[in-house]
Amino acid sequence: MTYDSSIRPLPDQYLFYVQNNGMLTAVDTATGKEKWSFLIEEALPKLSELRDNKNGPELYIADGSPEVFFDDQNGNGKVDGSDRVWLFFGLRRGGRVIYAIDITQKDAPAFKWKITAQGGTGKVCNGTGACASVPAFDELGQTWSTPSVARIRKLAASGDPALIFGGGYDEAEDTVPPGTRTMGRALYIINGNTAAIIKAWGNGQSAITFGSNLSYAIPSDVTAISTDLDPFIDRVYVGDLGGNVWRFDIDDIDENNWQGEQLASLSNGSGEKRKFFFPPAVAPQKAPFNDPFDAVYIGSGDKEHPLLTSKSTPPTTDDRMFMLIDDHSLRASGRAGNPANSALPITLGSLLTIANDKVDILASDFVSYQGWMRSLDDGEKVINAPSVFFDVLRFGTFAPLVSPNDCTPPGTGRLNELNALLSGQQVNSPNMPSFGQAGRAETPQMLNAANMGYQSQMDAYNAQQTGLG
Repeated sequence: MTYDSSIRPLPDQYLFYVQNNGMLTAVDTATGKEKWSFLIEEALPKLSELRDNKNGPELYIADGSPEVFFDDQNGNGKVDGSDRVWLFFGLRRGGRVIYAIDITQKDAPAFKWKITAQGGTGKVCNGTGACASVPAFDELGQTWSTPSVARIRKLAASGDPALIFGGGYDEAEDTVPPGTRTMGRALYIINGNTAAIIKAWGNGQSAITFGSNLSYAIPSDVTAISTDLDPFIDRVYVGDLGGNVWRFDIDDIDENNWQGEQLASLSNGSGEKRKFFFPPAVAPQKAPFNDPFDAVYIGSGDKEHPLLTSKSTPPTTDDRMFMLIDDHSLRASGRAGNPANSALPITLGSLLTIANDKVDILASDFVSYQGWMRSLDDGEKVINAPSVFFDVLRFGTFAPLVSPNDCTPPGTGRLNELNALLSGQQVNSPNMPSFGQAGRAETPQMLNAANMGYQSQMDAYNAQQTGLG
């Protein structure tokens, strides 16, 4: 976080990170010195275990990633006057808690609020007052979903940020097959200033407007975009651990008019569900249709069980990379243009299947489909969020049965590059010569090349226009 960009030779800047010992720590980037640490309340009962440092399973207290809101009200690039700087973080495997810390005064941080569902009872704790029961947070699981800090039209008058996050991880997913699912089956949008819920969908929350209700945990971060490039987020995408992809339209000033939709259901009819641990990438496309559409890219893979294959007991599902065709408009129920007129949710049967060794396809090949899906190797899983840049789709995978050479044990990581529209390999990158033709020996899956999508456009635009850190 840059507190004063005008200071030379180095700006006044602090680095914030969460340690697994339960401390949020601030470091002066100019000197490398630790300035302060904030110990979370949930760490106190575990201090003796930390001190003893005995052999055994990893002790998780807090390992979430922080997000910062910077309200630079006078736009001068420094924190002064009535500016506001808040930091938000979850505990991930450490627990079912989200913290908000006021770091406006860089050397005098102040506890702002926390949301907790420890013990299964949802509460919000503000300042030094008593915690208030909020039953809607009973569903909150382990807080894996990093809150996305966003400006929305609903909060435009106050200037407060919204926090958008999934319901979190359900420990039932630690076993194969999973146990009884009891948490994380929700998407929350809250006021970042007060922790008050603006809207929530899922188990015990508002029902999905179109499609079935949320039945699986959402540990993934969300993809929140402004499709019309104004300062306000208007659409949210996220996947869950049941192979579903969800879309939420939140542009209206009245949250009662917001809509949630089951965009896709992508698990097989039987066996293990496909799991989406990472957020999708979204990029505008047009060919081969007359009307533009939004291409939603998402990859499946149970990253908590990376060694599972078709030979495991029980066998894992076959994971894939998907491109889903979504309506470009802000009407969740409308489908303007060609395949988008088809019924929702999108299913496996409405997608063009592309074999793992398929080099390229033509745009006309999927003109009657609602997108495509590319197969992966046996046991191969997508292990990060995909990105789209100059129409190149990039994503990482782990293949547990593949060995880089005869001298190493099985298991290899891969960087995959695909033509984002055609899922093909033979594409040039004239504007990016450093990304030359790429390949790999095992299968022709390392690819190359292509339309600046929402992901790159929106990140730069929103950072510039909305002052979100």
